[in-house]
Amino acid sequence: MLDNLPVPKRKPYEHALNGVKAILSTFPFTGGIASIIDDYVPTSIEKGVQQAIEFLNKKLEKLDERCSQMPDPDEFSEAFKSFMVIAQRSTRKEKVQAAAGILANALLKKDDKQKLSYTELDHFARAVESLSAAAISVLGTICRLARSGSRRPSSYGGYRITAGEIVPHLEGLGPQLALSLMCELGGWNLLIVQQPGATVGDDYATNTSVTLTAMGMKFVDCVVNLGEIAPDTAGVS
Repeated sequence: MLDNLPVPKRKPYEHALNGVKAILSTFPFTGGIASIIDDYVPTSIEKGVQQAIEFLNKKLEKLDERCSQMPDPDEFSEAFKSFMVIAQRSTRKEKVQAAAGILANALLKKDDKQKLSYTELDHFARAVESLSAAAISVLGTICRLARSGSRRPSSYGGYRITAGEIVPHLEGLGPQLALSLMCELGGWNLLIVQQPGATVGDDYATNTSVTLTAMGMKFVDCVVNLGEIAPDTAGVS
């Protein structure tokens, strides 16, 4: 168990920051920018790491006995490196929570129903690093909508829903940005977005078909929401 995991003392980003500040010092009127870099960036990075560690500890508390005391060293090492890279790059809840989910999954016992294979874990870790926080949030919303009501999964385990059903639930996102984020998720096969031939809405094709794939559900269940739902009710294939 990794309770109260400490923030690492080494700060490799400080060397890069010093280089940037040295360059800025050669230009006029950049003292304010250098001050922002000096005061805010290290604090922001440490905030991201601390926040990620807090999310991780919360997940481990919920998983408790489902975690192995002797995880695979290679698998854990890879997951931990991804965890730290994401934690140092972002303070967005969606990103650091997913990063914590990757590392927590690496600690699950081998017979756990939500345990991802080494290949899946590495693939999803790359996805978390690449995806924007907004895209991860959109995927979670689509997953909830797709599983609501009387929808039944297709023979290959996915759920089909239209953009017209999704966009109204994405607060603060315009239709075009919402569709762009869905296409971003499509690059990782977490969604399949199929543009129709006809536009039936005022600003976008509301009949655009969006399929939540089995991989998309697995990403939400086994990474983002790991520890939030029982393994028996998760969409794990």
